[in-house]
Amino acid sequence: MQLWFIMSLVFAVLIAFFAVLNSAMVTIQLGFWQMDLSQSVVILGSAAIGAIVATFFGIFNKLKTSLKNRELKNQVKELEGKIEKLQKENQDLPGIEPEETPKDEIIKEAAIKEASDENRQV
Repeated sequence: MQLWFIMSLVFAVLIAFFAVLNSAMVTIQLGFWQMDLSQSVVILGSAAIGAIVATFFGIFNKLKTSLKNRELKNQVKELEGKIEKLQKENQDLPGIEPEETPKDEIIKEAAIKEASDENRQV
């Protein structure tokens, strides 16, 4: 995280330096609206708008990932419950010895199956 911050800071300083070197006046036209601004203001404004858009995309991606993680955790809890239920049913069957399978292995198998199903869907 600190490396990302340092890289962002260095990039911001480079943009500011570039903006100071390009301080000539330019005319900006947006439809019928026209404005004379310093080129450095246009450069810094564009960089700021780009940073804001990138931040929103990052937040959206993080929320999407968080929701998917929550969904998968709930699915794991549900599957663990099914495993316990099936193990109890196996113990109740006469003459059949239940297989001793650790929960971690079953969970890994379910996760692998889930990942392969998702890859096929994409």
